[in-house]
Amino acid sequence: MRYLELLIPPVLSCVVAWMAVKLLIPALKRLEILDVPNSRSSHDIPTPRGGGLGLFLGIAVGISAYWMLSGSVSNLPVWAGACAFALLGLTDDLRGGLPVWLRIVLQAIITSTVLMLSGPFDRLPLPPPLNILIGGWWFPIGLLWVVGVTNIFNFLDGIDGFAAVQAIVAGVGLFLVAKGDNLLISSLVITAATMGFLPHNWHKAKTFMGDVGSCGLGSLLALAPWLAPTGERSTLIFALGMFLWFFLADGTFTIARRLVKGEKIWQPHRTHLYQRLVRSGMSHSQVTMLVGAGATILTGITVFVLNVQRPLFEWVPFATAVLLFAAYLAFTTRTEKQGFS
Repeated sequence: MRYLELLIPPVLSCVVAWMAVKLLIPALKRLEILDVPNSRSSHDIPTPRGGGLGLFLGIAVGISAYWMLSGSVSNLPVWAGACAFALLGLTDDLRGGLPVWLRIVLQAIITSTVLMLSGPFDRLPLPPPLNILIGGWWFPIGLLWVVGVTNIFNFLDGIDGFAAVQAIVAGVGLFLVAKGDNLLISSLVITAATMGFLPHNWHKAKTFMGDVGSCGLGSLLALAPWLAPTGERSTLIFALGMFLWFFLADGTFTIARRLVKGEKIWQPHRTHLYQRLVRSGMSHSQVTMLVGAGATILTGITVFVLNVQRPLFEWVPFATAVLLFAAYLAFTTRTEKQGFS
């Protein structure tokens, strides 16, 4: 790979994202596109939402630069699908929230289109011997994966810097396990653009991603395995499950707990683990760094195991993920009871 192809796209992504978000903040204020605090909020002052539009613009510029430098447009359905998710999120930001059923239906249509155009993965994305051939079941599993990851990523974008740090960790992880140029450059662009956005979103945030950012970025991470050849996709889905583990586990655990309690899971709430820690006295930055450190450790273990290329070793990050989440849950419960000090 030529060095310009490796260097220019991520640099452009970072610079464009940083500048675009900086210019967007006063515009969002003038247009009164604000996240106004309420009883469920984790912030205390009206803050512009939709800054993720600048982040996604940085990604778009970086990928466009790569296509120009390489002389070919690749994986267009994936990028078009992520843009569609971002536009759907932008509509949500501007209108103040689409009906839940409509949002899910539209997300399912977008995902189905991308999957049909991009093709299958062959195995269940789990360590052996659970990585069985799945045949035609790849489509419903892929649909559930993309829509599920996108919405959980959106749900977990609730405190300053949280989703951005998780995306940076996942982007670095993807870069370290990528084998083809498309995924390699894409992971760099995603990471760099999010790094350009993060200074504007660090506590106290000058802007929030909004649905345009969290849905666009979440869908792009979920669809990243389809940037690779068919035979590598199952492994990459497993890897992303580990990279995004703390978000996915928190989201799934909280949904399951609310279902057991008979609560309406589509209604806003403040019972995710990260929200419970903030309510117990931890700052946004402390929670973000705590979960970011856990995600970094798990990502490092996963990258090492996948590069060793011993499939049975995939049980190591999987078991580590379960143990780390159990520790995270225990720490949250203890902090709630005793307070953070």
